Amino acid sequence: MLRRRKDRALAVPTQARSRYRMEGYRYSPVLDPCGGRRSRLGQRRFDETLTLVAGRRFRKVLEVGCEEGRMLERLAPLCDGALGVDLSEGAVRAARKRLKDRPHLRFLAGNFLTLELPGDFDLVVCVHVITDFEPLIQRRLVERMRERLAPGGLLLCTVTDKPFALFNPAAFVRLLRSCGFQVLARRSFDTSVPKSVFGNRAILARKAKASA
Repeated sequence: MLRRRKDRALAVPTQARSRYRMEGYRYSPVLDPCGGRRSRLGQRRFDETLTLVAGRRFRKVLEVGCEEGRMLERLAPLCDGALGVDLSEGAVRAARKRLKDRPHLRFLAGNFLTLELPGDFDLVVCVHVITDFEPLIQRRLVERMRERLAPGGLLLCTVTDKPFALFNPAAFVRLLRSCGFQVLARRSFDTSVPKSVFGNRAILARKAKASA
């Protein structure tokens, strides 16, 4: 029996009622909760996103909504250590099993907005996570990501290239700036055949210094 689509990284505690609750979600290794992350075209999404950080090396990386760790697997050669967070305990178990030969990659099941995470990170990654939430939760996610970044740290995220449900890419760029990020680069691309209606947009932003 098909189960409802996973709305990604976390169940969000909020006073405002979220449209995108995780109630009833069960991770399935057969029915991919990412809607194609295992497919050849789905995998290309990661590769296209990572072009924005090509040639860089990172001390500590955090991925929000890591699923089975396929993005962190690609980041493994570029970092000294990485942590993937996902609400789904099943996804985290699968990631740990699949990448058990990469001891510098760790995975944690839980709500990103409430988890106590070790230290800070110089890169935070999220691939099509923020697009699934309304603007209030988008802001909370961005603020929390900024909190977890070291001074001058980078945020790398992939969103839709065109408005999708409650997500607007132009408004999201304004949100990043209002939350204290400097947008460094943007890249629009498509991984679907035929071409996707919504497309993909990778964004690289830096945590700006707090004003005095």
